[in-house]
Amino acid sequence: MTVSSEVSVAGPFYGNGSTRTFPYAFKILDARHIRAVLISASGDVSDLSLDNGDYSVTGIGSETGGDVIKATPLLAGQTLTLVRRLPLTQETSLENQGAYYPEVVERRLDQMVMQIQSVKEATERSLTVEPGQEKPSMTQIAAAEGYAQGAKQSRDEASQFSSDAAGRVEEAFQAAGLSERWASAPENQEVVPGSGQYSALHQAKKAEAAKDSVIAGWSAAVRNAPLKATPSMADEFGFADSGDSWTIKKQTFAKLQEVFGLPIGGVMMMPGNGNNPPAGFLLMNGAPCTPAYPQLRAWLLANGASTNGEGDPIIEDMGGYFPRGWRPGQLVDSGRVFGAVQQDALQNITGELSQAPSISTTATGAFARGAGNGTGDVGRGSNNGESLSFSASRVARTAMETRPVNKTFSYWIKAYAADQAPGSADFTSLANKVQSVLTRLSALEADAPFISTPQTVIGSGIVVVEHSLGKFPSWITLDFVNMQTEGGYSPGDVVNVAPSLPDNYGGHGITVSKTRINIMIIFSSGGVYFNQKIGGAPYLINPAKWQMIVRAKG
Repeated sequence: MTVSSEVSVAGPFYGNGSTRTFPYAFKILDARHIRAVLISASGDVSDLSLDNGDYSVTGIGSETGGDVIKATPLLAGQTLTLVRRLPLTQETSLENQGAYYPEVVERRLDQMVMQIQSVKEATERSLTVEPGQEKPSMTQIAAAEGYAQGAKQSRDEASQFSSDAAGRVEEAFQAAGLSERWASAPENQEVVPGSGQYSALHQAKKAEAAKDSVIAGWSAAVRNAPLKATPSMADEFGFADSGDSWTIKKQTFAKLQEVFGLPIGGVMMMPGNGNNPPAGFLLMNGAPCTPAYPQLRAWLLANGASTNGEGDPIIEDMGGYFPRGWRPGQLVDSGRVFGAVQQDALQNITGELSQAPSISTTATGAFARGAGNGTGDVGRGSNNGESLSFSASRVARTAMETRPVNKTFSYWIKAYAADQAPGSADFTSLANKVQSVLTRLSALEADAPFISTPQTVIGSGIVVVEHSLGKFPSWITLDFVNMQTEGGYSPGDVVNVAPSLPDNYGGHGITVSKTRINIMIIFSSGGVYFNQKIGGAPYLINPAKWQMIVRAKG
């Protein structure tokens, strides 16, 4: 036997609430030659008792050591250190002329070396001075012990800070992933399944749809709102005040006009004398559009309006004019130039008069007989003839122009966006809603501290997800999110799948394995079966049409 190593300490070992076996790599001659030192989370030091069954020892006499097996798991926050410690006695007796047993002598030598190593191990943890230096006083020793304890505490705090920093990094990664989902999760897919909250992309698409629905549903909304008996210009569109009606301000309507109504350059006509322009409009009276209206000015210049000597585009004068449609290359009224004025005209009226010999002329309708006795006979050379005249006024209403029956209106062109009145937004209500969303999000994060990013669903094999909980998850759940319709499920539908063992026949199903770091989702070779959304018949899912979100709690 030999003692070929100076190692006489194993550990410290850190508790996790489950481990009971702790190895040592040095030789001992008896189970009592190991001292098991336990340090609690608060720093209290105690020895485990072999006699009381606190632990047992294997590998006695082995050159490579063995294991100390604790009766109960080492708890989180506790540490265990194994130290070889022999009694400082010598019980071997050699007599004169007695028998010589080399193994007895070698065992005693090994034990002496081990005793020396035990003393050395203790000395190395002690306060010493160099030869010739003054021995330290008890006050100095106590102070040194305090320094050592402070260093140990600082070491433990540094270790905790390092662990906390690692946790913050993981939290930052999780927050980054959550932020990405808040920004870009698809329409109608909840950012956190079951939360009822959706992403900015979802809200943008809904806003676009809302714009279209506002235009389509505007007339129905107005029709359903009760009206006041005698509305005035100060009323909210003449709607009666009630809990079932919209409270719509004129400023809100102006903003809706800006967003959903006429664009700059759009034209509308209104009954009125033209003295009271609607908000955002100018009268079409042939006046120049000055730089005071930059939006309309730019639009007119870009759309072929004529200009004055100062370069200002001229707003068309619609006083007295009927509008007529125009486009390049038109066939009806072809040859027209954009913006040209066309004078009034009457479709040509033609006719003919004839007179039979010896018969007097008869005049009707728009024709009339003039001077003469009507007895002349052109064929006989008589000089006593008569004249005929034509006037449409004898049978129709006439004027200096040709026109249909009409009524005067004033024409207005959109020049600028009418400003919304300040203070019309309810910021208090908006702030309360934001705070409500934040509160709900905090509650969700506390209930489910780990939520993975969407994972790929595969036909068979293993998907590994790092959960960063720092311990074994106490529960795990899988949410499958539909991305493309199948089995009656629509995009955004969520199916909660409980991990289960594969069946005995087709090899279908999912098994979940976990460590302190990773969650392993094992897909069976036969794939995964769901029940159809309607009817409940089982069917084999297409992995490409689903994504998986893993949730876990420590």
